[in-house]
Amino acid sequence: MSLAEHLLAAVAQANSNLLTIADLDIALPRSLSLLCEAIGCENATLFEQSRVQPMPVSVLSPRWTAVATASADDLHLDLKSAALFAQGECVTSMLAAQPDSLSVLPTTVQVLPVFVSDVLWGALSFDFSDASTLLQPDQINALSSFIIGLGVALQRQQDLCRSLVEKTAESRFRDLLETIEDLIWEVDEQAVYTYVSPQVKKLLGYAPEEVIGQKLDALMLVDQQSLASAIIRRCVSQHQGFSRVEVRRLSKAGRQIVVESNGVPFFDDQGNFKGYRGIDRDVTDRKAAEVELYHQHCLIELRAMVDSILARNIPLPQMLDQCTTILVQQLNVGVVRVWTLNPDTQMLELRSSAGHCIDSDHYYRRVAMGDLAIGFIAKSRCPLLTNDVQSESHIQRKNWALEAGLKAFAGYPLIVNEQLIGVISLFAQQDLPDDTLEMLSFIAGEIAEGIHRKQSEAALAKSEAQLRRKADALKLTLSKLRKTQAQLVQSEKMSSLGQLVAGIAHEINNPVNFIQGNVRYSQDYFGSLVQAVALYQQEHPTPSPTLLAALDELDLPFIQRDLPKVLASMEMGADRIQTIVSTLKVFACLDETGVKPIDVQSGLDSALMILRSRFSENPAHIRIAVERDYGDVVMVNGVVGHLNQVFMNLLTNAVDALHDAVARQIQLVPKIMIRTVQLNADQVRVEISDNAGGMSQAVQKQIFDPFFTTKPIGQGTGLGLSTCYQIVVNEHHGQISCDSQVGEGTRFILHLPTAAMALTPVV
Repeated sequence: MSLAEHLLAAVAQANSNLLTIADLDIALPRSLSLLCEAIGCENATLFEQSRVQPMPVSVLSPRWTAVATASADDLHLDLKSAALFAQGECVTSMLAAQPDSLSVLPTTVQVLPVFVSDVLWGALSFDFSDASTLLQPDQINALSSFIIGLGVALQRQQDLCRSLVEKTAESRFRDLLETIEDLIWEVDEQAVYTYVSPQVKKLLGYAPEEVIGQKLDALMLVDQQSLASAIIRRCVSQHQGFSRVEVRRLSKAGRQIVVESNGVPFFDDQGNFKGYRGIDRDVTDRKAAEVELYHQHCLIELRAMVDSILARNIPLPQMLDQCTTILVQQLNVGVVRVWTLNPDTQMLELRSSAGHCIDSDHYYRRVAMGDLAIGFIAKSRCPLLTNDVQSESHIQRKNWALEAGLKAFAGYPLIVNEQLIGVISLFAQQDLPDDTLEMLSFIAGEIAEGIHRKQSEAALAKSEAQLRRKADALKLTLSKLRKTQAQLVQSEKMSSLGQLVAGIAHEINNPVNFIQGNVRYSQDYFGSLVQAVALYQQEHPTPSPTLLAALDELDLPFIQRDLPKVLASMEMGADRIQTIVSTLKVFACLDETGVKPIDVQSGLDSALMILRSRFSENPAHIRIAVERDYGDVVMVNGVVGHLNQVFMNLLTNAVDALHDAVARQIQLVPKIMIRTVQLNADQVRVEISDNAGGMSQAVQKQIFDPFFTTKPIGQGTGLGLSTCYQIVVNEHHGQISCDSQVGEGTRFILHLPTAAMALTPVV
């Protein structure tokens, strides 16, 4: 049998399978296997056109394949092949080898279009690994009869599926109509009812025949008809459905019913709009529950807002204004007012008022106990509640309430621990339900607590302020007393020190003057004796043996050379002692009093010289280095003795701190830095720094306090820096500050007024 005859026989058998086997899932794989064998291709696959992709066809999804175990991927065609394929022509495409395939050669695919009722349904593809075995035109013609039969089989299957779906849908629809409680309806393109389910009787009280033939909006409230018409017009113009549209309908008994309506448009076979089918659900109870829930939520939210306001740390007037404003906004009432009771005058004073129906507040500014509704509430200590303002005898301004449309009133006394705090009241345009009144009663109690707390806080703050003023006065008195005591102690110390220095200087100065004066005479006498000896040696060049022996023992030449040096050394020592005495006199200001221009650099040098012996008095005998950076500064105005005392105290503290750092074996080269700078024409800046390790912030805050010291007991009085502060700030109108970093060092900074500034220090 030739290949053509073998192919025709395979096509005939394949068509027979399509006709005799109803299940295409069985018939098609068998038929495709027969065709693969007859043609000699690797695989045959029937692809269904992808509904996602627009024409021209570019992606086809596999539906049936010749080999049951094969899994075909989507078939992708390039645009040119896809355009030819869409016109009904057979196309050929090359596919790359798959990664998991044993073959390394590309696959050639021939694709034949499949039509169902003249509509392109999909494609029948044949895979060839050898391009020489591709389908020839006569083979394609032979396969056309199979493709036609395939289209008929696919059409038959589609018709069968559609019929089953329609029968199933109709059966399910009838079952739903019998069990569903919602109203099923249908209207034509004129919005006239053509069908309603029997549930219309239960929902609206009408029989189905009473509704069919009426327009859709006939059973709606008048204000709902325009809404329904607008929705239908919009949906019809866009051929769209609508869902969850809430409409109020009127039952046969005149009861308003809220329904949730859902509808979809339907069209005839030509695509013409024919009407809507939909379903209505009774949501009246749900809407009422939602309204009640929303109302309760609003009341809870109102309470939370008021609690939040009362919890804030704000003044009483601001707190009451915010509370009244929130009540007006959340309850939608006309006016809310709050009064507080003045215990001295027994008058209710208006503290806050809010709302859009406020009349003249001055009418209610002050209300006596028992007057008006507010005074009645305060006197009786009972709420006054009414939803009919015009019939309430205690409300006097009924005309104003009538003009403003106010029909309800609620007033509550504000009571805390049986003590009347004030009154809160409100007017509303609508009735006030019981749950709202109950919430208002609770809020009134919380506002009363808030007012009482604010009043107590104000009284406590007033009392605390009075106590604080007394405490401040006592603290100031104590501070002055301590400062006075410190000044007296320090003054006594300096006075004693001055007297001691003066006595020592006086006692030393006299013998020094005596020595210094006699040294000069001794030098003169020695010179005369030397001249006399020289003349004697000239006159008697040959002394006697006895005199010669005495001169040898005396070593007269050595005495002549050394005695001038001894006298010069004695004179130098006397001068040194005189300089020290002079420095002590300068430091103690024994000959200087009152305010005068002072050379700060000279005072610093005097203090350094007095402390020079302490620069190496540490356990390691490490000498403290002193660095001077003296700028070109003018004279400052002040009392020289007092400023020298400041320099002495600051330098002594620096030396003590460095000795302590060395004793604690801190690795450092101890150093004191002194710097003077001319800031401007009015001020001179003096800086005294050390690198001893610094102070903490807590210590720095107290260093100028009297009697505060970080030194061990017996080594410090705590008066040095306090005295420095008094002298610099109070006496000389200057400034003193401390800049210290732990681990680095400490720097004291002084700003002293120059001699050009007028100064009258307090001494």
